[in-house]
Order: sequence, then structure tokens, then C-alpha cells
Amino acid sequence: MTRVSQNSVFITVEKGAHLLGGMLLLVGVARLLGESGLADYVFVIGLTAFFVPILDAGTNNRIIKASASSPADGRIACLEALSFKLALALPVLAVMAGVAWAIGAGPEVTLATLLVGVSTVSLSMGDGLNAVFKGLQRSGYCALLMMGLNVLLLASGVGAMFAGWGLAGVATCYLVCRAGYLAAGYVFVRRVAGELGPVLRPGFSRRRIVDGLKHLPAVYYLINLLSLNYLTIYYQTGGGAEAGYLAVGYRLAAALLILTGASFEAVLPALSTRLPDRQAFMKLVVRSAVTLTGIAIAVSVAVQLMLGPAITWLLGQAWLPALPFAMQLVWCVPPFVLCGLAHTGLLAAHDQGRAAGWMVVLVVVGVVASVFAYQYHGPVLTAFVPAVSGCAMGVVLWWLVGSRREVSYGHTAGQGS
Repeated sequence: MTRVSQNSVFITVEKGAHLLGGMLLLVGVARLLGESGLADYVFVIGLTAFFVPILDAGTNNRIIKASASSPADGRIACLEALSFKLALALPVLAVMAGVAWAIGAGPEVTLATLLVGVSTVSLSMGDGLNAVFKGLQRSGYCALLMMGLNVLLLASGVGAMFAGWGLAGVATCYLVCRAGYLAAGYVFVRRVAGELGPVLRPGFSRRRIVDGLKHLPAVYYLINLLSLNYLTIYYQTGGGAEAGYLAVGYRLAAALLILTGASFEAVLPALSTRLPDRQAFMKLVVRSAVTLTGIAIAVSVAVQLMLGPAITWLLGQAWLPALPFAMQLVWCVPPFVLCGLAHTGLLAAHDQGRAAGWMVVLVVVGVVASVFAYQYHGPVLTAFVPAVSGCAMGVVLWWLVGSRREVSYGHTAGQGS
């Protein structure tokens, strides 16, 4: 097996461990804390996850590229990224707490938001260290760290709930385990790549933030659309059992999207190499769309068939009211895959500014439509909104991919950014 193949396997294991650990912990919360407890838990996870792309801002990709060039360049890029994330920590935490307070969350939920928020900063910094291993093609360390993190988080989180510590106990486990992930990553980086260098000095460049945000992967926007939709529903329902039932569907849709969207990272470099040849570029992007959308549809159909027995087995009969919401939300995955591939094509064509702009439009339209759907037709219709929004915006994004000939495919590429 080549080193590239080995690293692909390890990165897949890393993503799988993260998703499996998250889904198993969600099952534990549903069984031990009930519908209202799950609603609060998914609110906290959705709110804190919204800030992950802001903390990342493209820095992890820069670390990978720099580490691939030389270990010394990778250490410099990693130190800059960690300093950037540390500088954003306090403002991000303040906004998290402010949103939780403004949305009417109770004291325990607000405390849990702060604890998981601090853990999110630790996780983001740990991912920056993990990016060094990816750049050095030593991704076995990434898989090892992520597997260890999720095993400890699952065990400690379930233990905290059994001990009666509730949501705050689970949030404390997030903080402790993710801080351990950061510390372990630092130890391994020193062993593999050497000392990082001087002490961290918080700071960042506005230009680099803007440029990084333009290069965010499509999955970030699409996951945030789902998270924001759920946050608005949580606010409108005031939490409770109804929000808990909807939470199951939103987390399932997010997990499926992450799994299918992982292929975007493989498609992007392949499209970039075909950029000068418009015919080859369009042939590959269309073929990728047909293949990945077909896979997404097949997965959605399989989930429809297995979802009822799976919910009964994992969560129990009491959670069967979540079934219709989950079955409808799953159908957002195929149109989201189409949107993500169109966005990836625009990134490859150096039209990242317009790509990011239209993905923001998709998020805003989806959230606003969700609010109106709930107000006028109740929670059932809100589950259709992500799929409808994705279909509508997919038409726009694919029109952009096919029409940006002069800028995206010619020698003047880059002006569109």
C-alpha cells in the first residue's frame, strides 16, 4: 500500500471515529436525559459547532501545505494558526454565551454552552496540530488521537449521566477530553516534527481571515445551515420533546452529509489540474456530480428503509415520533451534495469569492424559510426546507459553474475572487 493510500485510510478512520463517537453519545443522551435533554444537548452542540469554521478560517489547510514543503515551514504555519485561534477564543466564547442568553436558554444550558465552547477552541487548536501530521503524511497519529478522544468522551459522558450530573456533566467531559486531545497532539508534534518555537502570541491578520473564509469547504456552510435551522426551531418551541424529536433528524442528516461530503476534498485537486481544458473540467465535474449524487440517493433510500427499526433498537419505542422528521430531513443530502460539488467546481476555477457568497445566500434563505415554515405550517414542513433550499440554490450554483468561462477557465483566473 502506498503512503498516499495509507494516509487516505487513516483520515477516513479519523472521520469515522469522530462521527461514530458523536452518534453513540447522542444515543446515550437520548436514553438517559430524555427528549428535553437531547434538545438542549443538540442546541449546545449546534451553537458551538457554528463557530468551528470561524476558528479554522482556512488555517489547517495552510498548515498541511506548509508541512508538506518542510517540517520547519509547517511548525511556523502551525504556530501562526494556534496564535490566531487563541486570539479569537474570548470573542467567540462571549458571542456563544450571548446567543444562548438571548435565545432564552436556561442557566444549565448556558453553562454547558460555555464549557463546550472552551472545548471547541481546544479541539480547533488540536486539529491545527493534527494538520502537521497530515502534511508530513503521518496521518496514523491523527486517527490515533481522534479515536482516543472519542472513546474517552463517550465513556466519561455516559458515566457522568449515570452519576446524575446531567448536561453540565457531559459538557465538562467535553472540556476535559478535548483539552487532553490538544495536550496529546502537542506532545506528538514535538516528537515527530520538533519544537514549535516561541511562546504563542495571540494575533491575526484581517486579510488572511477573509481569504481563509472564502476557501471554506462547502460542508461547513451546509452543516451550519442545518445547525441554524435547528437553533431557530429550538427557540420557537422553547426546547422540550418536540425539539428533541427534530434533533434526531438534524444530527442524522449532518452525519450523512459529512460522510458523503468527504469526497469533495478528493474532487478539488482533480478539478484544479483540469482547469485549463474546459471540456475535461466540465466532464469531470458532471461525472462526479452524477456519481456522488447517485450514492447520496442510494444512502438516503437505505436510511429510509432502516430508520424505523434503528430508532426503535437504539432509542426505544418512545422515540418513534422522531421518525417522520428524520425521514424527511435525510432527503436534504442529495441536493446538498449537488450544491457542494458546484461550490467545489467554483473553488477549483478560482471563483472562491462568488462561491462563498452564494453559499451564504443558501444558508440565509434556508434559515429564513425554516422560520416561516414553522410559523405557518408547523414542524413537519420545516423538515422539507433544507432539501427545497438546496434544490433551488443548486440550480444557481451549477449555472455559475457552466457560465464562468472567461474568468474561471482562462488565463485570467482569479479575478473572480
